[in-house]
Amino acid sequence: MKEFHDLPLAGHLGKRKTYLKLRDTCYFPFMRKYIFEYVSTCDRCQKFNYKNALPAGRLMPIVSKYPNEIVTLDLVGPYPASRPERYKFILVITDHFTKWCELIPLHKASGQAIANAFFDNYIARYGAPISLISDNGPQFISDVFEHLSHRLDIKHMKTVTYRPQSNLTERVNRNLVQMIASFVEENHENWDQFLHEFAFALRTAVNETTNKTPAELFLGRKIITPFSKLINVTEDAKYVGNNIERLFDEARRNMQKKHKSWEKHYNLRRRDVHIKVNDLVLLQTHFLSAAGRKQVGKFMPKFEGPYKVLEIKGNNLVIWKNGRNITVNIDQVRVYQPRQSDTISSVETLYDEQEVSHRWNRSHQGQFKEHRKTSSQESEGCRSRQSNTTREIPRNKRKINSTASKDQALKRSKYVRRDPDKDLIIRTGKDTLLNKDRESRGRSLPRSRPRIISFKNIIPLHQE
Repeated sequence: MKEFHDLPLAGHLGKRKTYLKLRDTCYFPFMRKYIFEYVSTCDRCQKFNYKNALPAGRLMPIVSKYPNEIVTLDLVGPYPASRPERYKFILVITDHFTKWCELIPLHKASGQAIANAFFDNYIARYGAPISLISDNGPQFISDVFEHLSHRLDIKHMKTVTYRPQSNLTERVNRNLVQMIASFVEENHENWDQFLHEFAFALRTAVNETTNKTPAELFLGRKIITPFSKLINVTEDAKYVGNNIERLFDEARRNMQKKHKSWEKHYNLRRRDVHIKVNDLVLLQTHFLSAAGRKQVGKFMPKFEGPYKVLEIKGNNLVIWKNGRNITVNIDQVRVYQPRQSDTISSVETLYDEQEVSHRWNRSHQGQFKEHRKTSSQESEGCRSRQSNTTREIPRNKRKINSTASKDQALKRSKYVRRDPDKDLIIRTGKDTLLNKDRESRGRSLPRSRPRIISFKNIIPLHQE
């Protein structure tokens, strides 16, 4: 198996191709089973092969029930320094329930600058959120930002690396960048010119998930737009106080309907993976090509490891890597199949035993020929069996009366033959007729069933 899989002439091909190559050359017991197991447990194949199966993991949406429960953060940039403010980054803050967003331009993306902007532009106006979701950027995991979260009792949760789906702000960034690209034209230094207008457009647009505008859920009222002045707007204090809970209930129901619809279509292209604690997994890598280091990203292994699974949290796994716990998504790992040390030895043992048995049969073939019965001895055996009142049918292993149950035996058998010496009907099966002769098959043990010399004496049942 090493010759047909591990060497450059074999090329580490798949299970079926390796089996078909090896099948034309040799044979050993349980050949297909051991070849498939050998290829499946190949370390290089598991680390260098691409992922051809469906992505793992079902949809598990993040659910929020009221405003300011979950807030998501993300940083956009760096962009060319704007004129005349010289901004390079945008801090995007989004409320997970209402989809209300804040766009804050920044000169630099340090931990202190982000913490100050988050406190001055959001917490000082709307209060501290209960939970905060951000990526693993150095600004968000800095000591300054962690100190701010600890003082305000904010539960700071980081997304899994290379997994931006859990951060709602990533979806807002897509719409924001599309808006900037539509108005920036050729002069890319004025990208911050309409940031406030873009924020107004996002807040007053009806969201597909909640079927409400972010301003309506976050402020409890609709924002008056320049076009709404053409229509009389009535001011009613009851609208804010009494109907805010009704708006929240409608938004929750709309979110549940959307989540069920997304789950239905999302899970069609997903599969279940059963991973348990203490299992070994391979972690997906993300190598980049570097001409200076003479390194090609496509030549690097697609997975690394194996690593031990310490804990399972929904679609996330906690593994032990480089002396610390790391949280990864189930879609980023591959179950590692270690190779048993006795796989090749067991195949060689079976092959050796088969060789020994063949040699023993060839050496003792003459002894069995001496004990074979002649045709006269077989005919005498048939006469002795006729005198018995009962006989045993080898195929059905049941005793049938020779006089009373002869008709039943004819009905059960498909073909019958008559012995030329005596009027004895012997049941024969289709498999017996289609088999070759005893000498051509090379069987050394004598058979108790009489041989069929010709097919002339075989007649169908309906002609008997």
